[in-house]
Amino acid sequence: MSDARKDTKINKYALDDELERQPDLYLEYAEQHVEAEDARKTAEKDLKELEADLKIKIFMNPKDYGFTGDKAPAVSLIDSAVLTQPEYKEQSAKILVLRKAENKLTIVKESLDQKRSSLKYLSELWMNNYYGSKVGGNVDNVKREKGSEEQKKHIEEKMTNREGRRRR
Repeated sequence: MSDARKDTKINKYALDDELERQPDLYLEYAEQHVEAEDARKTAEKDLKELEADLKIKIFMNPKDYGFTGDKAPAVSLIDSAVLTQPEYKEQSAKILVLRKAENKLTIVKESLDQKRSSLKYLSELWMNNYYGSKVGGNVDNVKREKGSEEQKKHIEEKMTNREGRRRR
């Protein structure tokens, strides 16, 4: 998984890059989420199959599982015995780990939805000269704002990159 904290942060001085990157980020995490969900569902199916196999084994050979007597153990006792088997416990633990990974990816997807909304509003603020108005409404004064050097550097880099692509 990529660095989710980094991927959900917004650089308000590079809104264009953030907006361009957003769909790819969402797709990346959505695909990971699908894989995580599939892995969990497969593990749950495997657990059900394991449970069925263990029930049959315990029913057929109850003495191998600690039951005494000539009669087959009650269904509720067989169910309890299944829960105590190491392979059942291991598969159950695997499901918990997979469920946690899936839940984390759900949270990242929700954070990326929030980022998308924030980008929309930040873009509107930018278009309405919010950042310029904070320093008296004079666009020339924007250079005095925190981050203005970062913004200027970013714009210069983008222009250089675009000119380089045009020459190719």
